[in-house]
Amino acid sequence: MRLTARNFGARNPSVHYGDLTISASTPNLLRELEQNSRHWSREHVTDLWIRTGMAAQAILDDDSCRDPAVQAQVHALLRRAARLVIEEASFHEYRNAVIGLRDFNLPEALRMKIPEGFSFYSVFPESYLESAHALRNFLGEAELRVVGIRSIGTALGSIVAEAAGACDFWTVRPVGHPFQREISADDDFKNTIVPESHYAVVDEGPGLSGSSFASVAAWLVARGVPWERIHFLPAHPHPPGNDGSDSVRKIWSQVRRWNANEFRSDQDPRWNYCGLGPAGAIRREIAIRLSKAGWIPEVLGFRYGGILQAPVEGIPLDETPRRDRIQALSEIARYLAFRARALPPPIVQGAPLEKLHRGREQIDGLSRLVRPVYLDGDLGPGKWRCQSNGKLLKTKAWENAVSHEFIGPQDSAWDIAGVIVEFELSDSEERLFLRALANEGLSRDSRLLAFYRAAYRAFRPSRNTRADQ
Repeated sequence: MRLTARNFGARNPSVHYGDLTISASTPNLLRELEQNSRHWSREHVTDLWIRTGMAAQAILDDDSCRDPAVQAQVHALLRRAARLVIEEASFHEYRNAVIGLRDFNLPEALRMKIPEGFSFYSVFPESYLESAHALRNFLGEAELRVVGIRSIGTALGSIVAEAAGACDFWTVRPVGHPFQREISADDDFKNTIVPESHYAVVDEGPGLSGSSFASVAAWLVARGVPWERIHFLPAHPHPPGNDGSDSVRKIWSQVRRWNANEFRSDQDPRWNYCGLGPAGAIRREIAIRLSKAGWIPEVLGFRYGGILQAPVEGIPLDETPRRDRIQALSEIARYLAFRARALPPPIVQGAPLEKLHRGREQIDGLSRLVRPVYLDGDLGPGKWRCQSNGKLLKTKAWENAVSHEFIGPQDSAWDIAGVIVEFELSDSEERLFLRALANEGLSRDSRLLAFYRAAYRAFRPSRNTRADQ
């Protein structure tokens, strides 16, 4: 996986997000999809559907896969995967669709984007199922065609197409500036436009601008589809954000919307969303390891996209005398050392050092010192709970390991710098903390630590802004 930097919005220039992508061998990927289609459970088929959508997005975005036959086979596979989520359908048709892709000359490797909606923002297929049924009830017997917006609309569009009985399903990739998207579609799709049909446009937005949805609508209207036959299926009922242009807002005011309803798979108050798909799998594994070692409130189980965790008890460390916080540094050192040695190696590549802090020009030689780990990323005193037996429990310990934030996995020195900054350690207290880390086998180069401390301070306003939002 690779994190690619993005900076969303001049209005909040300090908030940095990243695109999560994963590269995989195409033959191995197709083999995994085929082999994973063996048993039915809600969690399993949803994960398979998400991973199928990721593979489909990568194929459809690859310039070498413009063959209409390839694109038709990929969209057929997506609908087979969606059918598994909607009903307890046979895996036979799905496996045949996967096997059918082997007949084409696909690239040796695919670069797949992990959809952030499934990973971080509680987007479930069930919400779109309800929207699709409501749209079909409104249309009656009228003909419907579905356009999914890549990336996440690749999978979400397939759910809507199947649930609403669409006669055709296609996906498009908006291009251009994030706030001024345009559609560049293949001729094969252009030739399928039927102005008399209704069109459902599916994505997870609107985001800061709403331009992706708007670009598809404008493209359809330019090809003769009336405004009243275009329908948006977004993830929420809110209008585009502050970066939406007047023309985009006008389009949103003209198009009928079928908003996805908020879905919670479990009403248990101990349930916390951890994500669907690959990001959820990473978070679950990290939570299991931390729980077994006694560093976080006990993990009681997993239920469809979430973790059941025992209630957090104890006194927040920031409500204790400062001497108690300083005494806790040795325990915090043990915690960071455990993460460095016991968590799975990252399959995600974080931001390179040169993009973490532009004020630091002298980074030659530092990159070779970096040993990436999944970060805690939130180590202030308020995130620790003092138990009656004197032990510390960490809250928010797995949530930031894989996130939408730009930083991604880094050396443990990032978290060490976070403790130094958030605890406002004096020089003598810092030396005490570093000695405790060394005793636990977690010594880091002083130059690397100095770099990460500067980078942490540079990104700290961004994290505070995100928390406020």
